[in-house]
Amino acid sequence: MKKLLILLIIVLNLSLAQDVSEINLENWFNHPEIVAARKVYAYVQTKIRSGAMLELKQAQDCGGVSPVNKTMLIETGIPRYYFYDSGSADSFVEYNFYYDTNRHLRFAFIKAGATNGTVLEHRIYFKDDAKIWEIQKLVEGPGYTFPEIWPEEFLAYDPAEAFNTSCK
Repeated sequence: MKKLLILLIIVLNLSLAQDVSEINLENWFNHPEIVAARKVYAYVQTKIRSGAMLELKQAQDCGGVSPVNKTMLIETGIPRYYFYDSGSADSFVEYNFYYDTNRHLRFAFIKAGATNGTVLEHRIYFKDDAKIWEIQKLVEGPGYTFPEIWPEEFLAYDPAEAFNTSCK
């Protein structure tokens, strides 16, 4: 009986260790690292709804059809949310970035659309500013040339720098 109990403990520990280290299509939604990123998102959304953060806004003409609109929300001197959008004659992209209290990017929600009726949602989860999971959902329409893996150049790891940089 004692050997069976020890074997069961070892199997459970190995199972738990695998769940923590490996994110896949079956476990991503409930994986502890994804859950931690979603908690940052939920906290920041609560603060946004309550109006409890300092809001900075600006629009920049970046040579496209529409100006790039930027918003940064700051809580006690720490940027917690950064938004920017861009658009052309046939498509638009909205970027929403969420940061933890250590100024690390934890979650990016990207919404994109096109004049052909396509709308997609793209989610990227981070730990210590490194991508740990990325998933895209076609909400409606036939699709468009949006990337399946979002290019690094469009991600805002440092919200203050992105806010103050021309056209990002």
